[in-house]
Amino acid sequence: MYMSYSSVREPRWVDRAHTAIECMVKFDDFVKELPFVANPTDCEAHGREIFAKCVAGEFGAIKEFSAGCQPAVHEVKMVDSSQILDRLHPLLPRWIEESNIENSQGTLRGIILVGASIIDKMLGEILVAFLVDGQSDKVFSQSETLFGEFSSRNKACLALGLISCDEYAACEAIRHIRNYAAHELILNGKESVLLEKKPLNQLRKLHEQFHKDLYHFPDKEPEKLVKQIYHGSVGFIVMKLNTRWISAGAQKRTAF
Repeated sequence: MYMSYSSVREPRWVDRAHTAIECMVKFDDFVKELPFVANPTDCEAHGREIFAKCVAGEFGAIKEFSAGCQPAVHEVKMVDSSQILDRLHPLLPRWIEESNIENSQGTLRGIILVGASIIDKMLGEILVAFLVDGQSDKVFSQSETLFGEFSSRNKACLALGLISCDEYAACEAIRHIRNYAAHELILNGKESVLLEKKPLNQLRKLHEQFHKDLYHFPDKEPEKLVKQIYHGSVGFIVMKLNTRWISAGAQKRTAF
C-alpha cells in the first residue's frame, strides 16, 4: 500500500556499495517523523520513489556511508526468535500468518472476520488453560451457551480475573466491528459502511488504546481503518492474550 509523505531529510547511504539510503521521513499517516531505509527494489512504491528522488538530489546531497553511523532502523536490539516462539501458543504462528495473508490479499470484510476469529480462539484457549483438565468440552460446545460465543468467553475471562478491563474493552471493540462487518458489509456491499457511527466509534477506541502516538486516525479511509487500525490492534491484543494464556496455565484449576 502506497504511503504518502510530506518531507524527507538527511539522506545517507547505508553501505559503501550504495544499495540503499537511510533518511528521516514524515509520512502523512504517522504522527511523528520516522527513520526509513529507501531501497530501489522495495516491494512498496513509496520506498522506490523515495530512493529515486534522493538519488536525483531532491532532498539534498546524500551523505556517504560511515562505519560508525549505522542506520537508525538497525539500532533495535534483536531477540532470539526461538525464545519468543517457546512462549507462544502452538497454534498462534499459523493464525497470525493467516491474518497477515488476509490483510495483504483479502477483502476488508475478510480481514475483520479473520482477526476477530483469532481473538475469539485465544479467549477460549485462556479458559481451557485455566479450567480443570477434561472439563472444557462440556462448556465450549456451541450447543452450550456458557463459553460457546465470543461475548461469553470475553466476559468469563474478565470475571475470572484472567484478562484486564482494558483487554476486555479492546476485545469488545473487535467483536462489535466484526458483527457490523459480518452483517452490514455483506448486505450493503460498500466498504463505506465502516465510516458509519457505530463501527467508527469502536475503531476510535482501538486507535486511542493502541495507535494514538503513532498514527493519525484515518476517519475517511476504510482501507486504512481496517489495515492499519483494526489489523494492528488485533496484533497487539493477540500478544497480550498470549501472555494471559501463559498466566492462566500457571493458575490452572484442579478437581477436588
